[in-house]
Amino acid sequence: MLKQLHCVSIVLLFTIGSAYSQEYKTVQNYGAADCGDCLLTRLGQVYTYTQQEIPADILPVSRKERTIFFSGRMSIPFAVTDVRSKYQLKLTYLSDSKDRKIKVVADGAVLNAAVALPYGKALTVTYDIPVAAYQDGAFMFDIIALSGANIPVSRLEILSTGSKPLVYKDVLAEKINTQSFTPDRLSPVPALVANVKSPVLSLNGTWDFEYKTQQGKIQVPGEWEMQGYHVDSAQHASYTTSFELPADWKDKRIKLRFDGVSSHCEVLLNGKLLGTHEGGFVIFEMDASPAVKAGTNKLEVRVASLTISDKLGCVSQYAAHTVGGILRKVTLTALPELNIAEIYPQVRFDEHFQHAKLRIDYQVLNESKWPGEVALKFILLDREGKEVSISGNSVEKKNLRPAMDFKGSLNLAVHQPEKWDTEHPYLYTLVSRLISKGRVIQENRQKLGFRQIDIRGNQFFVNNKPIKLHGANRHDISTLGGRSISEALNRKDAELFRNANCNYIRTSHYPPSEEFLAACDSLGMFVEAEAAITWVEHHASPIWKEWNYLNPDFVPHFLRANFENIRGNRNHPSIVIWSIANESRWSPLWDKVNKEVKKYDPLRPTAFHDQTYGGFNNAGSKADIRNIHYPGLGGPEQTDKFTDRPVLFGEYCHVQTYNRLEEVTDPYVRADWGRMLHQMYNKMYTHQACLGGAIWAGIDDIFHKPDSTIVGYGPWGSVLDGWRREKPEFISVRKSYAPFVITNLKEARPKNGVLLLKIENRYNFANLKEGQLRYHVDGVSKSATMDIPARSSGELELQVPENAKVVNITFTDPRGFVTQEEQLILSAAGTVIPAESNVKVKLKKSAEGVVLSRGAQKYTFDKTTGRVTDNEVLGGIAMMVVPMNGDDGGAPHIAGNNYQRNIKPIRYQPEGNWKTSMLSSSADKESATVTVEGSYKYLKGAFNYKFLADGTIEIEYHFKVMDTVKINPRQWGLAFELPSGFQHLNYSSKGYWSVYPENDIARTAGDIQARPVHQKYVEAALQVPVGPWAADANDLGSRDFRSTKANIYHARLSNDKGDQLTVYSDGTQSARSWIDGNKTRFLIAELNGGGSDGFFESYYSKERRPLKMGSELKGKIKLKLEASK
Repeated sequence: MLKQLHCVSIVLLFTIGSAYSQEYKTVQNYGAADCGDCLLTRLGQVYTYTQQEIPADILPVSRKERTIFFSGRMSIPFAVTDVRSKYQLKLTYLSDSKDRKIKVVADGAVLNAAVALPYGKALTVTYDIPVAAYQDGAFMFDIIALSGANIPVSRLEILSTGSKPLVYKDVLAEKINTQSFTPDRLSPVPALVANVKSPVLSLNGTWDFEYKTQQGKIQVPGEWEMQGYHVDSAQHASYTTSFELPADWKDKRIKLRFDGVSSHCEVLLNGKLLGTHEGGFVIFEMDASPAVKAGTNKLEVRVASLTISDKLGCVSQYAAHTVGGILRKVTLTALPELNIAEIYPQVRFDEHFQHAKLRIDYQVLNESKWPGEVALKFILLDREGKEVSISGNSVEKKNLRPAMDFKGSLNLAVHQPEKWDTEHPYLYTLVSRLISKGRVIQENRQKLGFRQIDIRGNQFFVNNKPIKLHGANRHDISTLGGRSISEALNRKDAELFRNANCNYIRTSHYPPSEEFLAACDSLGMFVEAEAAITWVEHHASPIWKEWNYLNPDFVPHFLRANFENIRGNRNHPSIVIWSIANESRWSPLWDKVNKEVKKYDPLRPTAFHDQTYGGFNNAGSKADIRNIHYPGLGGPEQTDKFTDRPVLFGEYCHVQTYNRLEEVTDPYVRADWGRMLHQMYNKMYTHQACLGGAIWAGIDDIFHKPDSTIVGYGPWGSVLDGWRREKPEFISVRKSYAPFVITNLKEARPKNGVLLLKIENRYNFANLKEGQLRYHVDGVSKSATMDIPARSSGELELQVPENAKVVNITFTDPRGFVTQEEQLILSAAGTVIPAESNVKVKLKKSAEGVVLSRGAQKYTFDKTTGRVTDNEVLGGIAMMVVPMNGDDGGAPHIAGNNYQRNIKPIRYQPEGNWKTSMLSSSADKESATVTVEGSYKYLKGAFNYKFLADGTIEIEYHFKVMDTVKINPRQWGLAFELPSGFQHLNYSSKGYWSVYPENDIARTAGDIQARPVHQKYVEAALQVPVGPWAADANDLGSRDFRSTKANIYHARLSNDKGDQLTVYSDGTQSARSWIDGNKTRFLIAELNGGGSDGFFESYYSKERRPLKMGSELKGKIKLKLEASK
């Protein structure tokens, strides 16, 4: 809806002519409906109201006013060359709500206090511009939204007593070009310093914390709010600690290094100010040498959050709590006074990609009081630690005066190096030695990967191989720690994503930690490292109602966020893309930033996360990679029209999240999401211009604060929950992204002792022969090999006898982890109803109804109600329609959504108000039948009960919708109402995947106890779960018990006494059970659809079956009842 959009500012500059008249004439006219590619179209966004927003009977569809420019704030500067003319501004507004109020200001003079915009009616207002406003030859309009989502202008006119047309002049570029930012020094951490036992000292641990009356201990790294402290907006809190300076650090340069402080800090050592820093999630250092002393030193860090970098990054807004504190590690390093200030290795291959040129940019600085002589030497070690032969690897001696540096570049030829890629993450070690007076005074060691990136046309190449990115977005998330996570958890995340077959992580929406990048380097993951800038001139961030996104003063902030990201992380081969901002509006400011970033690191491409097609947030980004978020199933085809640059789906296939009530009611919607991911990625893989994409998102974003408040965006993890447990989406990500694909899995059958499989190799680099394939035929293990190059197809022959029943296949990645598992069921699968002796079914009619009996079994149908009165299972049968439900639980909003702790499951009920119109019955030798006709509130039809001699009961139903209803059902079918003792579910089903993890809610067979648990909140606050994700429970039972089991062969509910109801099917029906107070409900659904999250709804649009007059609901259920003996 447009009233939810908050978008671009519009900036104009005109020059006025010098003809004179007392009559006003229109000299410039911009109508949104007919502007074409005019100035306002280029600077603003155009939107046409739908009939849902403004019905045609209020404003006809043909009226041009329905098309508008919209913006959160319009700032319109003029240069006036003819100050003798008079001017007016004429605006025509059209609003789709009643809450908008607009104020217009000219050079500080308020032209109107507030104009309230009526709903659905065009309102034209003319403003006289005071002569005093432009007597100096310039003035500016500010059109401000006092309330409501934005400013909706359908026409903007400039009137003048002069006659010449206005001429646009762009002075913005001049102001932008005066803005700059120079990153401070960041010393490479030494591995060795002469005469120093250890040159690195960690300051992590317990510090003292103080803010106003709050005093206590605090863990560093860590957030203060996640440790029970509260600090007012932009106020400073004090962190203090003491450390002993090692004795052998005397006469050394001491550098104090922070890996991330959110979001502004002042650093004092022994009472002396070392410096200040603005910006979180980036590494920075300060020179502690002037203030450090021998023995005990006192370090104080005064930290404020919610400063400008927090607001530009929407960091705290996004996390739904104040992200303040020292979030990442703190270290001291000792350097010699003559020291290495920078080492920046860069790799380029020759045209054949065989030999490499290693360019090393270096800087050495003399920070002593005396002149000194130094030389540099570089050594390259392979993975085993052996020295690689390179020539010209030394820098001749240099004499440095105090405060003098020398910098330069060294080009080294490396013969046939092993290349780094995600499937072969080969890392060398670059050793940098600083030599003075014949001895090594400093040695640095850093990992180095030989990897080159090129963009040619609409393809992205790594080491001359076109690649596909398949991964997920990742936040730093600790359920109990907030945005501060441990080194071990960083490593674990990378491993878990890799195990899910992700080859790519987008670090939304701030730079990653050094530890995470090191893990990606060694494990083999591509990384898109994003600067901490998000939602600039985007409706999700309300600050842009007050701020002008075209203000050139933002450029240094944008540059700082990007440069510090690059400076701290550019030596990691895993990083292949710099993302300069998230979901922001492109502008001349970003054009400047993009160019400067490319100068700073010319070897990696840039991305800017806007929308490269469509009307929303599409302002013509010039970043190296085009981007689109949430493209839908048609997105891959859309990329075909782009030949200049690759297109990245920076966020796609949003996990079911904002249908919060639906998701906690039936977790199956998470498992079903994977069907559409699979379809989507298969399409993405086949379209050349589609670079790939990152699922939104990777890990649940939920925080448990010490006061038991649960906040965050919610459970949007496609791989993991916040505790790092695998979720139902995990297997779908793993299977969809699998590099080893059997394309004829469902059809393949052995012939003459050979099972011929058609194989697709979706690796970017590896031949399948580099991995290991094992297969088991009815329990006998065998192996096989394939010679299928990357990004190609082939065949695989397995020795399988024709009478084999099951073949299990496992493929292990060259890096040593299982990347694919498949199971071929060669024998017929399906429903087997247990045989039972035939016992004739007798039927007896009476004035009260019908009685059927089969041996000891007896079923009495009441003529008035149509219900079975003497059997609890059959007596509670009713139709059930489960509507789609996208309700987020009424959460307080961040950017439209936020988690809240008191989300409760929906207690769906069967259709009510049943009225029986007729009951009839008949019998033959094999069966007896009872038909009950009647109606619910809007359904009319019949149930047909057929009791067979073998004990099987068939219930057939056929209903029609007899009224106008607005129900779009996710499920409908026949529901049983059972006593609450029926809490044991056993089932078998036809899975979408051939193999599932043992605790997956969608696995093809299960034996489950309900184990309901009353939860005060949506989940147990501050309690670390001990079981698998599927075992977590609420009032309806465990996630496993209460989730729909799709495509069942059988589903059985039983109690502890042995009473049981078993439904048999052919793999087309679905079953769902849940506890409802003192009852257990059991739905056998004919229609079973995906979840209702709005971000994902388009994927299911063709599957939805909204009810309308005449819609039919019909089905047939086969069941058996077994009573305890």
